[in-house]
Amino acid sequence: MEDKKNRIVSLCFYLIFIVFILAIIFYWFVSFRIKYTAFIEFSAISAIIILPTILPRTRIWIKIALNIFLFLLLSRYAIANQPDLELGALIYVPFLFFCLLIVVIINHFLFKWVQRSENVKAKSIIISIMLIAIVIFVIFSTYNIYYQYIPYKNGIVFDKILCAGAYTKTSSGELKGLCEKIIVDKSGHMTYWQKIKSHCLDVANKIKTDKYYFDFDYYKKNNYDPLRWPGNYRICGEQRVGFLEWGFRTTVNSNLVPPEVEDPALCEYADGEYSIYNLGRYNLGRARDSVPYFTLKEKCYATVAFEKKDPSFCYKINFSDSCFENLAESVKNTKLCDEISDFNSKNLCYGRTTFNDSYCAKINGSLQINCYSYIAKYKNDISICNKATSDLFINECKDWYKTKTFSF
Repeated sequence: MEDKKNRIVSLCFYLIFIVFILAIIFYWFVSFRIKYTAFIEFSAISAIIILPTILPRTRIWIKIALNIFLFLLLSRYAIANQPDLELGALIYVPFLFFCLLIVVIINHFLFKWVQRSENVKAKSIIISIMLIAIVIFVIFSTYNIYYQYIPYKNGIVFDKILCAGAYTKTSSGELKGLCEKIIVDKSGHMTYWQKIKSHCLDVANKIKTDKYYFDFDYYKKNNYDPLRWPGNYRICGEQRVGFLEWGFRTTVNSNLVPPEVEDPALCEYADGEYSIYNLGRYNLGRARDSVPYFTLKEKCYATVAFEKKDPSFCYKINFSDSCFENLAESVKNTKLCDEISDFNSKNLCYGRTTFNDSYCAKINGSLQINCYSYIAKYKNDISICNKATSDLFINECKDWYKTKTFSF
């Protein structure tokens, strides 16, 4: 009867000891940095330790040889992506090998004692200690994982706040609802998210009375991402990848409607110290010597005109020729070319809009190159370049035909 009890206790000892080893390995190699590679390392190190350990009644040198073989075989997985490994590899790799080897040797003699000893009480005490240790390691591991998971969840909410805050159509109530979803640890260990939540609620209250409130001052003072800022609209097209991939963002939609297209009044805030970056992404086109520097506000209105196909916004630009020219080419409407004041630019617009090279012949100067090469490319006929008025223009036109990409 005692012999049977001893065998049962010994079997429990083996099983709980394996779980104990796994709990320790998980705590040290996974719980501090939850990602796929950490689980690969956990599997590799577990195999290096446990496989030699569970070999029944085997001489120690065989277990050591198996340990060395497994380490050589699996070490590249066991040490993958360790922090600062480039600087410490010469120390870390031998240290890890030595530690794993010591563990295997200790396990060998411990299992040998369990096999030979009939002291059930001593085995039971050790089993109890290991069970307590397993519970402790599970609690600590859960704690570590929790404090990595919360920032990931808050990061998803934060992206939604940035996206919503980029558009003036977002109401105070909508933004406040998102702010309330930020998880704040009451113990005070997450002061960063406490500040973000507090500021977010403050912004939500301010836009209740001023939908053009932007928290640029807060950004300058605290170096945090501004929450009410049109430039954040690109976040709407991104998505955080899985928790095990550390939640980095990846682009899922690049065809977003810019905030100023939904609310053109934003263009009035595009200049100055508080300039709304990313407004005015649209290139006004071929800026020539006669066209001075375009302000961010003008670029912004050009964006609105182009996206909405609405020429009325071109009138808000001091030098509007480029706006009308690009819009005319986009919608293929020659009436917009009539609004262009510069003679050469007007004929370039007619030529590129109608694909009629007779307008190119009326152009004086190098804009001929642009006009003829555009139409030649559209008609897939390089001989059209021969109509230019000089050998230099002809050669440049052919070079553009061969090297440049046009959108029709």
